[in-house]
Amino acid sequence: MVRIYCFVIFALCLGSLSAQDRLGAGNNDDSTWSHRACVWRGLRHSWTYNHRCNRMGDYVEQRGKDFYTVHTSATGKGADSTFYNSYYTLVDAPDVWFHGGSESCELLGMEGELIESTNEVMISLPDGIPVTAFMTAVVNGFDIQSMAKADKLQMFNVSIEKPEILAEQRKIRLLIKISMVDNCQSLECETFNNKTGYNVTIHYLVVCADKHNIFENQDFSNRSYTWDKRIINGSLNETRVIQGASSGVFNASLVGMQSFGFTLNKAHWLVEFDNNIQPHEYKPVDGTYSYDIEQSFVEWEEGMRLFSAVPEQSKFSSRRKGWLTMDMDVVYLQFKNAKIKHGDVEGTMFWQGHNESPNSPNAISSILIK
Repeated sequence: MVRIYCFVIFALCLGSLSAQDRLGAGNNDDSTWSHRACVWRGLRHSWTYNHRCNRMGDYVEQRGKDFYTVHTSATGKGADSTFYNSYYTLVDAPDVWFHGGSESCELLGMEGELIESTNEVMISLPDGIPVTAFMTAVVNGFDIQSMAKADKLQMFNVSIEKPEILAEQRKIRLLIKISMVDNCQSLECETFNNKTGYNVTIHYLVVCADKHNIFENQDFSNRSYTWDKRIINGSLNETRVIQGASSGVFNASLVGMQSFGFTLNKAHWLVEFDNNIQPHEYKPVDGTYSYDIEQSFVEWEEGMRLFSAVPEQSKFSSRRKGWLTMDMDVVYLQFKNAKIKHGDVEGTMFWQGHNESPNSPNAISSILIK
């Protein structure tokens, strides 16, 4: 019997959520599969002074035969410019099948409370792939968008459980777990409005291949740091080496994320958010892959009051001390026959502030990958 590995590169999908755990369900019956794909490796996102989060996201998507990187950004009351980098890996593998999609839903609750949800996504198995396939899942991008007002973030975590195949239905079943805490706690916030709501979209990519043509391993990283009003935030950059199959038959490899997240001591303003993977060297004979994990949540930076894009507004910005922990679960895939190309795009955006709705074309930057 032919055995096939099926990997799912995933982008957050949430159902209607409340402060209590709820099980939502989404269906993706798009039967479009391809031997080409674009895998998300994360982002760098920065404003020129600190803000509440009205909208923030980064993901890759396919439109026809083309791939695009998409970055989203919107501040709260203050206007500002956004500077960002989006990271990706293109893969072309004639012996591998890819399928991409996305799911969107609402995350609703109260400020300062933990909101958790487990969401179920069903994807149809294409003809020719047996129900004995093995699977895993990784994140291919995210987009969080406030529904009524911008809040400061305290926690945001995304993880994907091991997918399973429902043989009788010929479906791939994915469970995505999301947890989030946010709060306003600023002078411009509404005093008697403690409700919070974010629309969250997660993009995913399903990858299937005969077990002789692909190999998979995982690596988990968890780190933390502190800062105060005088010492600027540190960063959580780390070089790591992951071991794979050392037979020498796998000519190409890539890495993606299965989970990522951060937890702060309290809700903080944000000036910069980094969450990405930077590949270094793949050694097919040894089966080793070296790469950097770059993660940081920056609450303030030197000169933001005077040298921002909008100094007449940033002069009111302030600093707070705090601590942070961030984590990432990395999936490492080796291919017997594939072409791999790593890349990144750099972009800028401007948001007018005034607590405008983030559901605007001005909050979206889309760039064709060439």
